Amino acid sequence: MVKQSAEKFRGSGEATRRSVPCPRTGLSEDARELLAKRLWTIGDDVRLCLLGLLPASETATPAMNVSQLAGTLGLSQPTISNHLARLRTLGIVRHRRVGRDVFYWIDAEAAERILEDLRRALKTQGADAPE
Repeated sequence: MVKQSAEKFRGSGEATRRSVPCPRTGLSEDARELLAKRLWTIGDDVRLCLLGLLPASETATPAMNVSQLAGTLGLSQPTISNHLARLRTLGIVRHRRVGRDVFYWIDAEAAERILEDLRRALKTQGADAPE
């Protein structure tokens, strides 16, 4: 069962996961599914490291390109590109092309939405999740 759910989040087996009624979360079924996909994506060790390295906005500190990230983490550029593509697909990071380079940063609004949705999902009847 866990493998089937994992397959859906990897982009295959779309029909293998079914929704579970969850009335107390305060999230719609679509919002819960998107949050689950985002948390699954963020939950990868390399992606967590990438998010720790990327600036919170394009202008806060210089955005980083794949080459810089690969050098910092000691991983290949194709590996970094693949992880960034997954984060980009779910709107967690943003990018800008400058010549041959593509620079990345965290989408602060998306990060805040994820945190808000997670807080709502963790609410229990009559009690709020810790902030």
